[in-house]
Amino acid sequence: MNTQAIALDVSKQPSITPVVYIGQGDKSGTQLQASIFDNGQALTLTSYSVRLCMRLPDGESYYSVGGTVSTNVATFTIDETYAAAVEGITDIAYVEVYSGSTLICSTNRFRIVVLEGAREGASPSAAHYDEIVTAAVEAAQRADEAAQTSYAEAEAARDAAYAEAEDARDDAYAAAEAARNVNTMTAPFSIVDGALNITYYTGTL
Repeated sequence: MNTQAIALDVSKQPSITPVVYIGQGDKSGTQLQASIFDNGQALTLTSYSVRLCMRLPDGESYYSVGGTVSTNVATFTIDETYAAAVEGITDIAYVEVYSGSTLICSTNRFRIVVLEGAREGASPSAAHYDEIVTAAVEAAQRADEAAQTSYAEAEAARDAAYAEAEDARDDAYAAAEAARNVNTMTAPFSIVDGALNITYYTGTL
């Protein structure tokens, strides 16, 4: 069996991109052993589950498969009848780490080169379409949760802006009313021909 080993880090720090080669026409012909690190330190995977995710070179099809773990090494058996259905190169391949159904983290990406086979008519295997649907549903759920959070934050910001605008409006009304009252006041008294003439306010004190 074609066994290949790579090292990945969940910190996603820039590094030399690992490369994995698979070939068209094989079935379960490649075993990938991925050593997983967290900022250079071995990440213990014994209490987690792992999944290899790969977008095929056509940019549209998707391959996902679960693997086994031992210490910090995740091992995957790649079914080329689907993963190698489209020859070419993809840079979108990575390992996801789960606790139950919760995604904990994912590794930096690596490159998969699909070598063209001699046989024609390669096509994705129907056996993996259920995994494609599951992955799509999970991605949609994560996007919906993110959208709900963003919507709530936008509503809070809008309400705060409305409250500030209302306060500013009330202050402007109060200032205008005060100015109007001052303008309607008359002098409190005057002296006409030596006599005291008292004039009452016509405005509001």
